[in-house]
Amino acid sequence: MCCKRKDVSLFHKYIFKKKDIMSREETNKLKYTIALIAEFANKFGIGEKQAYNYLSRFKGLAHLFAFYDVIHTLSFEDAIDTMVQVCNHNGGGLQ
Repeated sequence: MCCKRKDVSLFHKYIFKKKDIMSREETNKLKYTIALIAEFANKFGIGEKQAYNYLSRFKGLAHLFAFYDVIHTLSFEDAIDTMVQVCNHNGGGLQ
């Protein structure tokens, strides 16, 4: 658990360092993606790195980036359910 929090705080430090370079929209998308990956990991009891790898491999993140304008308006639970469906459609096995 300690390592997960450390990883998340490193992401936040990176975001805040780069905020002068990144647009507000890019920063918001990055923060949302990090939060969604963390919630996905919590839901399935896996590490955040595992969640990221799973979502990358089975096209969940590609779907998120393609439809971010719609998905970010959903609750985290609904957004995760959508990503699970996309991943399962692309060969993933988490239910």
